Amino acid sequence: MKHLWVDRYVLPNRETVRQGSVTSLLANSGEAERLRSSAQSANDDDAVIELDPAGIIKGFNVAAERLFACHSLTVLGKPVAVLLPGRTLEKVFATLLENLDSKRDIESYSTNYQRPGGEMLKLWMIAVPLTHQGDRPMGLTVIARNVTSAHRTSADVTAQYSLYRTMVETTREGIAIVDADFRIRFVNTRLINMVGCSATQILGTSAEAILFPEDVPMVREMAARRRQGISEGYELRLKHKDGSAVWTWIESSPIPDETGQAQSLIMFTDISDRKRAETVLREREAVFRGHFEYAAVGISRVGLDGTVLEVNPAMCRITGYEIDDLVGHSFSEITHPEDRIPNGETLRRVAAGLDRWAEFDKRYIHRDGHVVYAHVTISAVPDPHGAPAYLAVVVQDVTNAVITANTLHLLANNAQDLIFRYHFGVEPGFDYASPALESLYGYVPDDFPAGVDPMHCLLGDTQAEAMYAALGSGHASIAPLSFEVAHKDGRKIWSEARVIAIVDATGETIGMEGIVRDISQRKAIEDQLAHQALHDPLTGLPNRALLIDRIAQALARLERETGVTAVLFLDLDGFKLVNDSLGHAIGDKLLQSVGERLRGAARSADSVARLGGDEFVVLCENLVDPAEAMTLAERLLQDLAVPFDIAGHQLFISASIGVATTPAGDPDTIIRDADAAMYHAKKSGRNRCAAFTHSLHEQTSRNLRLASDLHRALERNEFRVQYQPLLSLASGEVTALEALIRWQHPAEGLLFPDEFIAVAEDAGLIVSIGAWVLIEACTQTARWIQHCPELSINVNVSAYQLTDELIGQVTTALSESGLPAKQLVLEVTESAVMSNARAGISVLQRLRGLGVHISVDDFGTGYSSLAYLHDLPVDELKIDRAFVQCLAGTEADTAIVTSIIELAHTMGLRAVAEGVETLAQASAVRSLGCDSGQGFLWSRPVGPESVPALLRLRPHAFMTQT
Repeated sequence: MKHLWVDRYVLPNRETVRQGSVTSLLANSGEAERLRSSAQSANDDDAVIELDPAGIIKGFNVAAERLFACHSLTVLGKPVAVLLPGRTLEKVFATLLENLDSKRDIESYSTNYQRPGGEMLKLWMIAVPLTHQGDRPMGLTVIARNVTSAHRTSADVTAQYSLYRTMVETTREGIAIVDADFRIRFVNTRLINMVGCSATQILGTSAEAILFPEDVPMVREMAARRRQGISEGYELRLKHKDGSAVWTWIESSPIPDETGQAQSLIMFTDISDRKRAETVLREREAVFRGHFEYAAVGISRVGLDGTVLEVNPAMCRITGYEIDDLVGHSFSEITHPEDRIPNGETLRRVAAGLDRWAEFDKRYIHRDGHVVYAHVTISAVPDPHGAPAYLAVVVQDVTNAVITANTLHLLANNAQDLIFRYHFGVEPGFDYASPALESLYGYVPDDFPAGVDPMHCLLGDTQAEAMYAALGSGHASIAPLSFEVAHKDGRKIWSEARVIAIVDATGETIGMEGIVRDISQRKAIEDQLAHQALHDPLTGLPNRALLIDRIAQALARLERETGVTAVLFLDLDGFKLVNDSLGHAIGDKLLQSVGERLRGAARSADSVARLGGDEFVVLCENLVDPAEAMTLAERLLQDLAVPFDIAGHQLFISASIGVATTPAGDPDTIIRDADAAMYHAKKSGRNRCAAFTHSLHEQTSRNLRLASDLHRALERNEFRVQYQPLLSLASGEVTALEALIRWQHPAEGLLFPDEFIAVAEDAGLIVSIGAWVLIEACTQTARWIQHCPELSINVNVSAYQLTDELIGQVTTALSESGLPAKQLVLEVTESAVMSNARAGISVLQRLRGLGVHISVDDFGTGYSSLAYLHDLPVDELKIDRAFVQCLAGTEADTAIVTSIIELAHTMGLRAVAEGVETLAQASAVRSLGCDSGQGFLWSRPVGPESVPALLRLRPHAFMTQT
């Protein structure tokens, strides 16, 4: 229903209606029926006009004739517009007619109407639909009343109402009218803003909607008290739309509604700011109280007369008294007698406002009688006028600190280190120096003359100024300083100082304090450790680290100077034999003697270093040319050729020397090059020197690549085994095969042992490779002996394989292959056995115990030690191909082979000639009584697929080749 608001109206029963919905009033009071009946009364003061749905006048009473100044006969049957000169009233009737379709019961409207004579009237009109017929009304009864006089009176009332309305809407308080059913009938804008809702969301709802549920019982109780005549204000939370609380102070007054029913006018004052301030105040009070109650220091409130007003628990703990024992008394009662007068005077000055605060040290007498040392701070707390109200006293127990300070003073006086405090200025000097100043350096503070800086006397000008500069550059403390301090007797004592600056209020350094200790012994140990870190402990020579540093310096000098720098890399030949035969003690003495001899042979400017083991390096600078380096290397070999007398033993030692000269990129590179040259010299026969060349570098690089490839060769199945027959020179039968390893390199093709075995030994791979050859050869031979039951297989063993591990590998190979142990021959060189004679012989003896045969390969080229040969558990000697190749030469060459064969037979061993390539060589070794032969004359090494064909050849087929 549309509500048309009017200022003030007087209904026909003369009731006064203020601003409100006329429609609602009429509907509630039954006025609609009365108005309908009024339309039938000609004597009524209200004009009644009946209209059909088209707006044609069907009825017009006498009051209407008076109001509109026309007779009914002139308007009946005509449109209602004839009554309405001007557009205003016509619009009103048009609106009323349009509302017929809405089926509204009553519609009211207020408008101005100018009569034909010019008089302006204020009309109030009500439209009442006639009885409905079907779905549409039959017409409209319009009642019009002249309310001009009433309107003039209403204007005054309206103005006053407007004033009141403005006051209600602009007040800082929220206002609500709540009826007896606790429903909200009116709210002002302020209250709406307080709860964040619109008027339509609040009006007509229960007041509980803007309250927190837990507050409703209290509100209802207060309402009940108000109905009993007890009116009192109280705090109440309103519930904001977002759920937050709005704290208010409310006061209410009873007022009647239009019917006289009781309702309440409630005023809400927002006290949120006050509540927040109270919360902050409470929190601050709690924080302060927490600080007060739980502070580690004693806190007291003391009256201006010295009476204790309040103390915290810490103050009780410090003094040993309870709160009641202290409050109402004076702290002077428990103050040490010697401190009462000065402390009392300080307190009086602060209490009188002469000093705002003061601090001092004092002593309390604890309840149990012991002395409590304390640091006290007193400050005056002002009243609102700024005058001292009471004193805040903070007491810190420093008893432990005082005891510690006394202890430290005692320690300082008895410490071995110098503890000091020193002031700068016009006359610098010690404020305090512990007795160690005299015990360490022979001085007492009074020994330094006036005007002389004691630090300059002790440290010297340079060191003293350096320390002053460090302290004066803004450092509160400086790192430990090591320097020499002059003793009073002139000695220099290495000392270390830890110093911190003393600054004044402006930040200026005015002194220092610190500790100084004698580090002479530590310095000596540091020097010794530094020497040990850069020198070989056995020989005292520079070690690798110092050598690299010196090489780096030499290379750097070459950038500024001319000349040649050379590195001579020296490795002793056969040194392991000395260790193994005479023991490591003799070996160490020999190394020391070699180092001394090298230093004596080298030039005074040269550096002789030991890298470790039996490796030495000589660094030579300012050489004329590389040839001079080779000359120096030759001289070193000559000097080393002189026998060494070590513990009653005359020892002969030689060396292999590699020489590398600049230019070289860095120390590691030149050492590497010299090492490569030394390795070449050792391979070339030992006891010689070799210069590094580009080809050596290429060979070294190739070996490095091969070493890398060897790590994957086994898993890639790149190794092959070829077999060369050994023949009986008497019968021509093949009695054995020698297994010879080959490497099918993916890039370089087929490689022979002399190209990679040494690399494998250096890379530590020879053991695993040898184990593979052993299994492969035994497995193949086990197949062949099915047709040649007496066939044996010879397998070469490196010196690096002569360990206990070899015994396990042989056992495994024989077990897995099924080859009888007596048909396995292990070939070892003299050098391999003699490189570690004791261990090597032991391994060979245990292998013989398995039934395996042992052959000495390349006999005559190594040690040829008959003493050791007698102890070796061997079955045959293989004459080196070098001797066999010389059989067509001199009688001396033939004599060597003859001697080896006779030696073998004398010891019950077989003799085998290697490298037989001609008929003459074959005839010669057979005529000398050699048992077996091996060489290209009969067959080159062949793959396993070709062996069966060799074995099927009859003996005469081989013998015809001889």
